[in-house]
Amino acid sequence: MIEQEELTLPYSEIFPYAARPEITYEGEKYTLGEQYTISHTPDYRNCLLVFMVLENGRFLSAKNPKTRQAWYFYDTQTLESVDSTVGVDKAFFAEVKKQLPTLASLLKQRHANLRLVYENYCKREGLHFPAPKAPVSSISYSPVLDIEPLASLIAPKVGRNDPCPCGSGKKYKKCCMN
Repeated sequence: MIEQEELTLPYSEIFPYAARPEITYEGEKYTLGEQYTISHTPDYRNCLLVFMVLENGRFLSAKNPKTRQAWYFYDTQTLESVDSTVGVDKAFFAEVKKQLPTLASLLKQRHANLRLVYENYCKREGLHFPAPKAPVSSISYSPVLDIEPLASLIAPKVGRNDPCPCGSGKKYKKCCMN
């Protein structure tokens, strides 16, 4: 359904504890909530950036008039308005580029992380998922944000006679394998 409907997936829904980049613009704090389109092809073209105002440690609704949204294109590092009737706030996004100089690498890494989760889901469910053409490099954004590539967080394959990873003490073949 994710692919058929071409849905965008918020990174924070899959990785709720991942740090969110923040910027300050005209005396107000904004936090980034980005969304990605996931598919079988490893061709990452763009993602949706949503900057929401932070007030008292909480971000305001995405429908708040101060919220800034734009499609971000990786190859050209350009922005395109989500709403064709309203242009991109160029001054705001110039400040984003200034305060978050490695944003492009963070977005690409997060897109790759989501695709890896999706790929593993497809493998578990027996769905066809073509191998990526080239391995995705692990570029970290900063010491605080996404410091380990997702591949290192995935558990190794469990053998039939190994102890079950659920912690029951039984062999995997007698516990969760079935």
